[in-house]
Amino acid sequence: YEKPDVYVLTFRGYEMLAAVLLISGRKPVIFDEFINPIEWLIYEKHKLHPNSILPKSFILFYKQLVKRCNLVLADTSTHAEYSAMLNNLSLNKYYPLPIGTDEKLFYPAKAALKKVKAKTKFRVFYYCQNMTQIDGLSYLLEAAVKLGDNKQIEFVIAGSNKNTKKDIEAAKSLGARIKHIEWVDFNKLPNEIRKSDLCLGGPFGATIQAQMVVTNKTTQFMACAKPVIVGKNKISKVFIDKKNCLLV
Repeated sequence: YEKPDVYVLTFRGYEMLAAVLLISGRKPVIFDEFINPIEWLIYEKHKLHPNSILPKSFILFYKQLVKRCNLVLADTSTHAEYSAMLNNLSLNKYYPLPIGTDEKLFYPAKAALKKVKAKTKFRVFYYCQNMTQIDGLSYLLEAAVKLGDNKQIEFVIAGSNKNTKKDIEAAKSLGARIKHIEWVDFNKLPNEIRKSDLCLGGPFGATIQAQMVVTNKTTQFMACAKPVIVGKNKISKVFIDKKNCLLV
């Protein structure tokens, strides 16, 4: 067989990085880091303590692997800077590659679809597959409780896990008008977006990652031409308040 001229390891290929570097020999390796695992495990999820033996060994090993890569892809320029600092590497080794979405699936509603019968409620849509800290679900639920007396507004939340499901039910018990959909098939997600009046892109969380990302759902909402609320962070300068979103 022919050996490739360049090896590209895509997102979530962390476990394969050492093997790919070994196989590639002297050929260039492009590594789509996307989220730095040191950042995720230690500073975002707090699963490991940076001063204990195992994390120190992991950090040293990972830094050596990334150092051997010819190019490292990140989702934003801010994330590239943060990862370069964590890996003790030159920023010149990084290339920010902004996320996008599939516009064959996510697109604005056609004119005929817009002429639906008058709705009685203003539909605010929010979804997340994992309901992570980065999304800031607690702030959404707090807002929903405060707006509980307004019968014209309904929050639609798609997705949850065991813990966040309890939080959603608790908010509903306090008067929040929330319709909770535990799971939405990805191919049906665009329709849920199109029939909404306002979409919540975030991120709204107060975590390290929340300060450096553009959420995938934000790009999906914009591709569907829906009004979207974006959380202001270090990278949100790519958006224009009251032009293509609402920055909060």
